[in-house]
Amino acid sequence: MYQGVYRGTFKHEPDLDEVLARADAAGVRAIMITGTDVVESTKAVDMVARGGGSAEDGRPELYATVGVHPTRAGVFDDDGEGAVVERLRTLVVRGGDKVLAVGETGIDHNRAHFCPLEVQAKYFETQIQLARELDKPLFLHYRNDDAEPDSPFFSILAAHAGAIRGVVHSFTGSPSEIETIVGLGLYVGINGCSLRTEANCDAVRTIPLERLLLETDAPWCDIRRTHHGYSHVVTHFEGAKKAKAFVRGSMVKSRNEPATMRQVLEVVYGLRAAVDNLESIDAFAAIIYANSERLLLGRP
Repeated sequence: MYQGVYRGTFKHEPDLDEVLARADAAGVRAIMITGTDVVESTKAVDMVARGGGSAEDGRPELYATVGVHPTRAGVFDDDGEGAVVERLRTLVVRGGDKVLAVGETGIDHNRAHFCPLEVQAKYFETQIQLARELDKPLFLHYRNDDAEPDSPFFSILAAHAGAIRGVVHSFTGSPSEIETIVGLGLYVGINGCSLRTEANCDAVRTIPLERLLLETDAPWCDIRRTHHGYSHVVTHFEGAKKAKAFVRGSMVKSRNEPATMRQVLEVVYGLRAAVDNLESIDAFAAIIYANSERLLLGRP
């Protein structure tokens, strides 16, 4: 989408450099690019290897994940499990410290029509084993509208409890699921999709502060005026245009960007300031950033 292509249709010229510049202007210092299959993981590692930016050149530093999304797990059968695992392993090794996690991997009950649950589960286990082998955290995907703690997602992770670390990203579940996730030693990642409803926002308040991470999931999961948490947004990005009416220098309507990390921070701070007795949004940001470094960089 940052190349101007939306669901296979070209809408406008690429504007990734401007997206990164807006992120830098909004205070974003590092971005993790999520790999969702071998091709996209390769592109992410290549982009990072080309020089992912720095404070000196006015662009956030770029990192990557390497993995296969559960809805695309059929590729392991199509191309051969051993061949796909070897490609993923090679990418992680090539990326070195710039590859922060294995994933996006997990279970998606809601979109089993793209890939049967038994196939998702089989190759979820495969990617967990790869993460353990390479001593990398897991970037985890979990979707289940009829969520139950006895989902294969949780039972598979429970079999590795104590030997893995990771974050369940884009979380939209219940307090009981949060309890299960935290009990497995994992983190919970919150973005705009996590803040849509009153129930979502109530659940966000129950996440232990030391297990909370924030994200944008850009180009998805922008915070919208209809979202329950929107009242806590302080920073507004005006002038967004529809993709077909693209204007260089403007955001694209309904296409999320890393710059909106600030809005996610503002909403979650607004929801939790009283709960956690937070003295300022800057103090909250420092806590969340330290959580990110502890998980993804292995820092104390």
